[in-house]
Amino acid sequence: MPVSFSRDVTNYNSLRKLSLTHVKLDENMLQTLLNCCPSIVNFIFDYCWGFKNIELLNLQKIKSVSIKAREQNELVKIQAPTLEHLAYDGYLSGKLDIVECQNLKSLDISYVRISDEFLQNLISGSQSLKDLKIRNCGDIEEIDFSNLESLEYMGYKIPRLKITRELKHLKINLQCLAV
Repeated sequence: MPVSFSRDVTNYNSLRKLSLTHVKLDENMLQTLLNCCPSIVNFIFDYCWGFKNIELLNLQKIKSVSIKAREQNELVKIQAPTLEHLAYDGYLSGKLDIVECQNLKSLDISYVRISDEFLQNLISGSQSLKDLKIRNCGDIEEIDFSNLESLEYMGYKIPRLKITRELKHLKINLQCLAV
């Protein structure tokens, strides 16, 4: 069903959790909806379509974001200084941009092309990042987990692990291609 928002959308100041599943909307509709719900703490965005970019900007109270992408997105940008938990599962042809998320404690990413440099900047830039799950994210050569307590990795190639301290939890699942 088509959904539209007028300019005079009601504010939902007390709404803490917003879950959108199988909804068609564009970037402007998403931003309008988020602007009307300034107290969201938990945001779930599953299998929605109608856009190429997902931008979650200026979310001042958000703690948890979970995105399962139905389409291949070109950009996912999240700017949320209070964000603690982020899960992204979906094909991303462009860039995952996590800005001002210094309180991020757990990151769970699947099917996102990321570079070693991106991963290292994320780990070193968020001193509070403790739990990292990476699934099928391309050819990651090295993971430096100096701040991490838990690492789960699934892929076709085992990356070098730069160990500077003991992990509480380490799980590596190596996938093989059948010929």
